[in-house]
Amino acid sequence: MRFNIPIFTLLLCFIVLTVSFLVAYEVNGSVLSKVRILDLKKYGGVTFQQLREFEVWRLVSSQLVHVKPIHMLFNVISLFFIGMLIERKIGGQKLLQLFFVSGIIGTLASIITVPSPYDVGTGASQAVLGLTGCGVLFMVKGLDKSIWLKLALIFCIAPALALDIIYSGYPKVGHIVGFTVGVILSLFFISNIKKTKYVQVNS
Repeated sequence: MRFNIPIFTLLLCFIVLTVSFLVAYEVNGSVLSKVRILDLKKYGGVTFQQLREFEVWRLVSSQLVHVKPIHMLFNVISLFFIGMLIERKIGGQKLLQLFFVSGIIGTLASIITVPSPYDVGTGASQAVLGLTGCGVLFMVKGLDKSIWLKLALIFCIAPALALDIIYSGYPKVGHIVGFTVGVILSLFFISNIKKTKYVQVNS
């Protein structure tokens, strides 16, 4: 079996690490320092007001910046494990689509009920959970029941859910939306994969 290097997953991990480190260093002089959410409003976070001012680039940059370094490192490790498995199933381009679409929609959902000035969308959690939704769908559909996928799903979901409940008392809206969008997009990806295999077999 040919070993495929998950280039897009590695690239995303590198970008999230680099951007988060650079922003933390710029704000506080340390790459592993906590960055206030109000500072991230100036350094890549997204608000609806900024989108009304056509700063649409923030939809992407908001996926790369984090308040807490521990949270960022957990997201990067989760992204590596689940992304590595998903990219080999659906390919790099679809991985990027899944990451950013689920991340953007999940991030916007996460700030709907947050009062100003703290309504700033940040972090890769929503995007990672979108990839996780794809992994769950692959497992439910019987397309991948490997122990590696199961371990990756547990690693991505369990801590995120536990922290949500500990700090908020319930799963965060953005996380639920990111996961749901990931499942919905993956239904189309899986359908296309099956059609491609059918054509190859019958051609």
